[in-house]
Formats: sequence, C-alpha cells, structure tokens
Amino acid sequence: MNKFPQCLQIFLALLMALFIPAAFAQWVNYEGHQIHPVDLTPDGNRLLVVNTPDARLSIFTIDGSGNLALQAEVPVGTEPVSVRARTNGEAWVVNHISDTISIVDLTPGSERVRQTIKTGDEPSDVVFAGTGNLRAFVSISQRNRVDVYAAASPGTAPLFQIPIDGEDPRALARNPAGTEVYAAVFHSMNQTLSVSGTIGSAVPAGSTRVTSTQSPYAGAIVPPPPGYNAASPPLDTRPLTSTIVKWRDCAASPGAEWCDDNDNSWNALLGGSNPIQMPDRDVAIIDADAAKPAVSGYTPSVGTLNFGIAVNPANGRLYISNTDARNHVRFERGPEILGDGKGDENGICDDNEAQNLCLPALNGHLVDTRLTVADGTAVVGRVDLNPHFDFDTDPISTVDKTLSIGQPNGMVFHSSGDKLYAAALLSQKVAVVDTSALPGTLVERIDVGEGPTGVALKESADRLYVLNRHDNTVSIVDTGSNLQLSTVSLFNPEPPEVTDGRRFLYDGQLSSGRGDISCATCHPFANFDLLSWDLGDPLKLPPFDPRPAQSPGGAGAVECGTNPNQIGCGPFHPVKGPRTTQTLKDLGGTGPLHWHGDRENFNAFNAAFPGLLRRHAQLPANDMQAFTDFILTVKFPPNPNRNPDDTLSASAQAGLTEFTSMTRDNPFQCSDCHSLPTGTNGKFINALADQSSQAMKVPHLRNMYEKAGLLALHPDPSEPVPTETRGGFGFADEGQIDTLVTFLEIPVFSFTNASQIDDTVQFMMEFDTGQPAMVGDQFTFDGANNADAVLNMRLDTFQQALFGGKVDLVVKGILGGIPRSFRCTAVSAVTASCQPDRVAESAIDSDALKAMAAAGAELTFWAVPAGFGERIGLDRDLDSFYDRDELDAGSDPADPQSTP
Repeated sequence: MNKFPQCLQIFLALLMALFIPAAFAQWVNYEGHQIHPVDLTPDGNRLLVVNTPDARLSIFTIDGSGNLALQAEVPVGTEPVSVRARTNGEAWVVNHISDTISIVDLTPGSERVRQTIKTGDEPSDVVFAGTGNLRAFVSISQRNRVDVYAAASPGTAPLFQIPIDGEDPRALARNPAGTEVYAAVFHSMNQTLSVSGTIGSAVPAGSTRVTSTQSPYAGAIVPPPPGYNAASPPLDTRPLTSTIVKWRDCAASPGAEWCDDNDNSWNALLGGSNPIQMPDRDVAIIDADAAKPAVSGYTPSVGTLNFGIAVNPANGRLYISNTDARNHVRFERGPEILGDGKGDENGICDDNEAQNLCLPALNGHLVDTRLTVADGTAVVGRVDLNPHFDFDTDPISTVDKTLSIGQPNGMVFHSSGDKLYAAALLSQKVAVVDTSALPGTLVERIDVGEGPTGVALKESADRLYVLNRHDNTVSIVDTGSNLQLSTVSLFNPEPPEVTDGRRFLYDGQLSSGRGDISCATCHPFANFDLLSWDLGDPLKLPPFDPRPAQSPGGAGAVECGTNPNQIGCGPFHPVKGPRTTQTLKDLGGTGPLHWHGDRENFNAFNAAFPGLLRRHAQLPANDMQAFTDFILTVKFPPNPNRNPDDTLSASAQAGLTEFTSMTRDNPFQCSDCHSLPTGTNGKFINALADQSSQAMKVPHLRNMYEKAGLLALHPDPSEPVPTETRGGFGFADEGQIDTLVTFLEIPVFSFTNASQIDDTVQFMMEFDTGQPAMVGDQFTFDGANNADAVLNMRLDTFQQALFGGKVDLVVKGILGGIPRSFRCTAVSAVTASCQPDRVAESAIDSDALKAMAAAGAELTFWAVPAGFGERIGLDRDLDSFYDRDELDAGSDPADPQSTP
C-alpha cells in the first residue's frame, strides 16, 4: 500500500465513526464451546483468559488483594477455547477453528506466540501429565482421539494418538499425581435408539422394525403412551413413524431391555437374546505414565452432554458437569403438566393411578441438570443443581427460576476438596457445591455476567475469577461473601446483532418456565445434540396447520408446489413422530425450517417458548427478531475432509459429477432437490414420491460428516444386528438410517455399482460448509524453520487462496522488539505484498517478511476469512487508525473512541 497523508487518515476516521456498527461485521460467529477458558499460572500471580471473539490471550497480573491489571494481549488463533499454563513463563492456547495450539511466552515485555502446533480437527482442551508433567494431552474432538506431545519440546507431530471410543471428546482433566488423564465425551448419548418405522422410499411391507410382525404391536403403528386415546384426534390419524426406545428395565420382565414408553420390549427385533448394546462411554481414563499412553477404561452413564470435568484434589473423584436428556418421553406437552413421579422418570404410568392423572409428556422437563461423581469407572453419586423444585409435584408457576441452574460448564475445586465452583452457562451464575460429603450439595448461587463458562480460584486472596463469554467480561468474586465485586471487560469485536440476540438462545430465566433450560439445551452452541425427540402435540385438534404453496423447483413433478393440499402433502400433522435435532448454523437461504418445513422462518419458532420450554408466553416480537438476527450470524466451521487448498478428493470429485450430472432418481439428478451450494432447494417433497409417511422439506447437506459412524444398526430387520453401536440415531429425519450408503441403496435410486455410491457419499462427506478449508489455519516461522518445505508449501497454499479470493492473509509477531501485524494482498498466485500496521511504512514482500522471522522474533502467518484482514491484521477496532500507529501515539487500538 502507498503511504496515506495523516490528514487523509483523520478524514477516514471521522467517516468510519458513522459506520462503526457495520464495520464491526468483519467477524464470523462460530459460536464455539469454551472448555477451560481461564487459568492461573502456577505461582498464582497471573490470570490467563482467552478472548474468543478477538482471537487473543489476555494476560492479567494479580495483586495481593486479587485485583487484575492487564499485562498484555497476545494474538493467537481462530476461536481459542482453552488455555493452560504449563509453567510460570509458558501457556498453551487451544484454537478450535484454526486446529492449532499456540504456545505463548508469558515473559513480561516479550509476550508472544513462540510456536504453533498443527493439530487434528477442532482441538478443544489440553492438560499436562505423566512423569514430571512432561506430556501434553490434547483432545481432538472431531477425530475422537487425544493426541500426546512432548510438552517441553513439542515437535510438528504428536508422539502418540489415543483413539477415544466416544463422540466428540472435549474437556480434559488429570489426577493430582498426573498419572491419569480423563477425557469427557461431549456427545456421549444416553442409551436411546431409533426403531425404524420408515426408510423413506420404496420398500416392501414389514421391512422396517415397526412394521414387522415381530414388533410388540404385530406391525401396527406404535400406540401412544397409556392414558392417551389412540382413537381420538389427532392420534387417530397419526402417521407411521419410527419410535424411540431406551435401555432400561421393562415392567413386564426383569433386567434391562430396549423398552418403549408403553413398557414393551423390542429386543426381539434388536438382536433377540443378545441385543445390540450401546456402552454409553462418557469419560475415557488414560494411563498417562505408560510407555505408550492408552485408554485403560471408561466411566459409563454419566450424562448425555458432558460439558466439563474436574478432579477433587483430596480424593481423586471425578466431577462431570452435564445434562441428561429425556428424549425417550413422547410429546412436547400433555394435558397434565405435573404428571406422575414414575411417569416423569421414564415415561411409564403407574398401574394404580387413574389415566386422567397419568399422561406422560415432556412439559418443559427436557433434561436433568447435574454434576455426576465418579470413582474411576464407577458412578458413585449425582448432585442435583436444581433442588429448589420438584418436577413431579411443583407447578411451574410456583418455581423461583431466579435460583435455577442451567448447563454447568467449567469447574474448579478449592484445594481442600470441600468446595467446588461450577460456571452455569444458561444462568448468569456460578453454582457453589459443598463436596465434603459424597456426592455433594448445592449451597450457594453467585450472580455473575452473561454466559459464564470458566472459573479460576486464587485462594490466598479469596477471589474467584469467572469468564462470562456472552458479555466478554471477567467477574471478580469475593469467595468469603460469594458476591461479585467488579468486572473487567475484554475487547469485543462482535456486532450488535450478536451481542443483543445471543441471550435468547441461552438464557434459561428469560426463555423457559422453570429457568433451567433454553433452546441451547438441545441445540448446544447453536448445533445439535445428536439425538432424536418425539415432540408431537397430542392436544392439537383439526384443522391442522396448512402447508403453504411454493413456486416449483428443480424437481417440480414430485414437489407439493402450488397444490400443497394434494395427496401426499396436505397439512402438517401435529403428531409427527421422532425427529433428529437439526443444527441452527447457517440457516439463511435454506427455505422453511424443520424436517417438515412447518416453520416458515426462524421467527415462527417463537411458538416453542410456551410449548416446549413452558415459558409463560411467546417472546415479544422485537426480542424474537433479535434472536433471528443473531441466529443468522452463526456459521459452520470449515469441512475438515476437504483438501487443504479447499479442493475435493478424486472420489468426491467423481461424486460431484454423480450428484450434479447423472440421473439417479429418475428423472431427476440429486442436485435437482439438493441444490448447491447449501444442498437444499427449500421445497416440500410429496410423501408419495419417496413412499414415506409425511411430506418432507429437502434438508441441507453441509454437516453430514458430523453424523458419520454414529449408528451401526441397519433399518431393515432382515439385516444382521451388530453387537454394539456408538449412538442411537443416524441419518434422515427420524435418525433411522445408519449410513449414507444404506440411504443411497434404497431402490428408488438407480446407481449401477458400489463405486458410484461410494463416490457420492464421499462428496457429501466433503460438502462445502461455506467456509474454505484453510480458514483459520496458521503456522509460525522462527528462523530455524524458515526453509521448512512443509511450512513453505502451506504458505504457497495460503497465497494461492489469497489470490483466488478465498481468504485474507495476516501476519503477526515480533519485529524490532515490539508486536507488529500485517495484512497481505495478492500480487500473484505465488507472492503477496504485506502492509504493516503503521500507515507510513511501505509494504513488504511476503518472502522478505518471512525471512525476518528469528528466535524471539517469530512470525505467525494466518489465513482468516476473506474481507476480514483489515480488522484482524491492521485495525483492530476499525476506527481507521492502524494499531501500531495508535500505540505509538498513546491511544487505544481496542477502543474506537480513542484515537491519535
């Protein structure tokens, strides 16, 4: 870039002041899960805090009274979610979207990223363990493993990779001796399973488990739970669907079986005398001292979503913060809100109770919120975090929801082991638990900021530090009085539509009747829980909600289109059967929402607040619009299965041809319905076209890779039943399809050989999420590795992507003994020109800039979303004054109101 006259820069600053909210749109909302976002250095003198939206590590000094003073802010990677101090002088920051670890030098005056480690997809946490804490254990959530590095001198590759037999290991902890590491599986399931009712295409009668004569109902549609009249509307016209069963004791016979909510066993169709098992492995126990670290055992039946894990320093017991889902209970609401004690536990009515008092339904009791206590592989107790109300006896209107705790996340113990502090994400609270006796008792709730995720304790000052993700502050709490004393704000580049609307996803007190749940209960971090829920409404009478007309799409002949009342379309049935939870990410441009498209747009979900969440009423229209504006900012991460340059593998490229050019659903191509780029044309498909029971809205395909490998059970009962399955729900609306291969083998499709199917599946596994594969990727040159062939190849990939407009490229590090930053613009596909963060300095060729990297003057090259390089690389607060110029002049580059 050419030099700007100072007067021109001042003019631009005045102009930008009029447009700061729009300028702050230079930010992508991934809505990540902060795991361990705060930590103390071993000497207790500094507090380390990840500033996730600003992609920095904030380093605070702590005085004798526990007050904080900002020492430095170090740029790290995209979406930092965890930090751990390895020594007083070094911290490891886990960058969830960058797929990196930033190793940060904490030396005062020399704070910087000293090394960047490339990890597997979506790392979540790190702990140091093994003899002398010389091993660093990193959870690689999307790859279901824990990688081990040499902590003191990590190389470019892990020493060991430990497979975890569970979906999405995130939070880590270690025992006091450092001989064991514990990995909490986030999506650990809960031993519920989809029993296939439909496959969604031309299949002979009896070829699903519900329609089999071996079913408990001899092939008839599964009846509603006891107390409901199956012959009365709307149940008399309920469609054929799958059903959800849970591994538990059925009343009819002793021992655990796959039971439905009518107390009938489905074992005959699920393996008979050797039924399929779902081990429900929730916490992996890793031998950290072994020559080759490995999993030595698992703790089962902890919870459904496991958010955090802490170890009691006095006795070594594990405390896992979790919610346990009740998706085995049918129906969103029932006529008797209080229900029955037995019914509320497992959806079954007592024989000695009148039917009109025993009509099981969720009625706002979606999950149980708790801490589970384990001693090794055995669960030894649970702490109820909402003891102030009883789901079975207390009317919702009487619950003091200001006391409620929702979604406990990060935790820290007092060194005595007698007290635990747990940040409660949905509640603006920290739960204080007395752990002096097993399992523990909730004794206090501390009010803090919005969206608390992590806690750190400085006992000598009686101070608890709480990171509040949603208002991006640190609360300083007096642990003597359990009161918040003050807050420290972190710079937040998020636009108003994010900061104003996020609370409607999370805030339990705002959005639910009891204050313990919110939309984020089933859509954690705006994603999904990998479960299926039967949220039918048995109280809704005809006429049912009409299906709207649509203009024809690419598959007009099989669409409901302009005649939405035709046979196979018609109104939306309120008893729709089980449906897998869908993500809330990137909903823009995908048409009507829900599997059946029964929500015209996101605003239409307002009905769920009084219905599903049991709020007293819908949100006011302006609040629901704020919620909508927020949700539309949430984006998918890059697809980890694509090549680093964002191209497809050879198999996926062949699959793209199959998808877009071949007639495989005569007379249509896959893309006629699953239109690119999102994978949906947003149209309703007539149920007769695929011989299913209800018309469906074409679903998008951008996160298919996240469901691969969950369900091992084929929907056809004539197929062999495996001995084990990791999850209970797979693909399609009801979660009844085990693999995409099974789906594409349905007779309605006309693939002629297995390779065509395999290629099409691979294309879907590499489907574009809207974020190029290299977004967030980064590496650090340090002088010794400037000629490294692998790093230079990655730099070439960055520069090619920059030239193609896929990403922006920024460089951060130390030059001349001070922090500097650059934004690079493409000169060609192999070179770039990098503008420094002083406006008067001339641009530097990327190769020349790389050559300046040296020990103590490391430079990190970082691919960021296209169009965002200005804010991330040059002008942090977008006030048009470059960051180094502001520092030179004594103004604050993190405050648009502070300028030279």
